[in-house]
Amino acid sequence: MAKKRNSYLDFVRGIAIYCVLWGHCIQYGMVNGGNFFENPIFKFIYSFHMPMFMLISGYLFYDSAKTKNISKLLVTRLWSLGIPLFVWGCVPKILKWILTINKLEHSSLKEKGFELIGSMIEGITGLWFLWAVLVISFVASFAEKVRFGGVKHHLAYGVILLGGYGFIYLMPGKENNLFMYPYFILGCWTNHFCLWNRKYNIKIKKVCVILYCGMLVLYIKFFNMFSSGLLIMDESKPLIERLSANIYRYTIGLVGSIAVLFLVELIYNSKMLVCSFKVFIVYLGTISLQIYILQRYIIEKYGAKIFMYFVDYLGKNIFVENLLVYNFIITPIVAGIIIIIVKEIIDVTQKFGISKYLFGR
Repeated sequence: MAKKRNSYLDFVRGIAIYCVLWGHCIQYGMVNGGNFFENPIFKFIYSFHMPMFMLISGYLFYDSAKTKNISKLLVTRLWSLGIPLFVWGCVPKILKWILTINKLEHSSLKEKGFELIGSMIEGITGLWFLWAVLVISFVASFAEKVRFGGVKHHLAYGVILLGGYGFIYLMPGKENNLFMYPYFILGCWTNHFCLWNRKYNIKIKKVCVILYCGMLVLYIKFFNMFSSGLLIMDESKPLIERLSANIYRYTIGLVGSIAVLFLVELIYNSKMLVCSFKVFIVYLGTISLQIYILQRYIIEKYGAKIFMYFVDYLGKNIFVENLLVYNFIITPIVAGIIIIIVKEIIDVTQKFGISKYLFGR
């Protein structure tokens, strides 16, 4: 019997995936219109949304880890994450390599092979969040299976988690993977110790809301390094600056996630929330992985190029002339339209039974 889904977490993921599209619309729409890195709404979204997604991923992963043996757990993760990574990350690169192989006629077979492998790795890490979840899941799978059984098992659990940093460091996309690793493990701990619903946590959640508001003001004003990678590896900056930036980003990512989860929980439980809207957002949460993949092509790859040609034709970007209108009217509406289009595409794949072969579910 299929396990009942957590509709609250699906609601959160529905809101979060909309924020992903909103953020990308802001980013790719600011062609010749300023630096999106300095856009305050973009900074707000990026301060919490991917850490929150990773916390939820760890939280839900723990449910699977409790009920499945190690082999079944790993196979399940490989299918659910490996299939979309291969289909959407590797296959396009393989096809492109086949079509352009004649241009490599002066290269040896070995060089052509390395070119293909490098291209496939680039495609996989392009879907960096899925790749990060898969890599981290391998470490967490072994760690969770030795957690129980006394002091020795807890020591082994700690050793595996610490050793996981070395394993993750060796994997492609190490900056993003290492940055997200602690959030995933915190998600597992939150589930294991039942931390979210404890009575005293309401005070902590309220404090996090206040603290996040204060941190966000400073973050928007002073921090310009906030993409998902681990900045400690960016040797172009002084070590102290890198350390302080990472500590701040880790903290605001955690505090912001708790604050947003709490506020969304209040909205979810509100009697004023329109039922049909709630059902729609929950459904978006159930297909958030598919939306994440398809938006990469619709917004990041082809939409961005088309919009760039349009801006070049006009000679200027008229959409960013008023930043308030751009941030709060244009980009939210565009994100909403795209998410509806993507939803319809996903519904078609499910109707014809091909979704599991394209998205692993």
